[in-house]
Amino acid sequence: MKHLLSFILSITLLLLLVRCLDGSGSGSLKALARALSEEWALTEMENFRNRTEALAEQCTALCLNPSDTGIEGAREAWWSARETLKLLEIVQFGPISEYPDRLGPKLDDWPANASAIEELVEGEDVLNQASFDARGSALRGLP
Repeated sequence: MKHLLSFILSITLLLLLVRCLDGSGSGSLKALARALSEEWALTEMENFRNRTEALAEQCTALCLNPSDTGIEGAREAWWSARETLKLLEIVQFGPISEYPDRLGPKLDDWPANASAIEELVEGEDVLNQASFDARGSALRGLP
């Protein structure tokens, strides 16, 4: 379903772009790009920020009081943040795709290395922010 939404959005954007280029549209390509970046992309990035803040709150609560309810809350917050991140896949400019940040692949490294994650969880290594930061994105995934 999510791929279908991305596909439909991509086709819509392509049709708008073609209209702008052939002169039959009322706006220009520059106006379309501005609207996409200033209205849609910024709005979705704000949604992503808000959802990742909610994820951080859920994870903090889970760490302070581990429970099945806490795990479910963190899981729902993670999926909510990921949903917005997937909508932003079509944004291929700025820090999402350009160096030095290139945040896109750091936030959404797929597939996650499931066996390495299991080893990490079940292992004896110290799990703290410094050790987590030193691991690759295939182990961290969406932070």
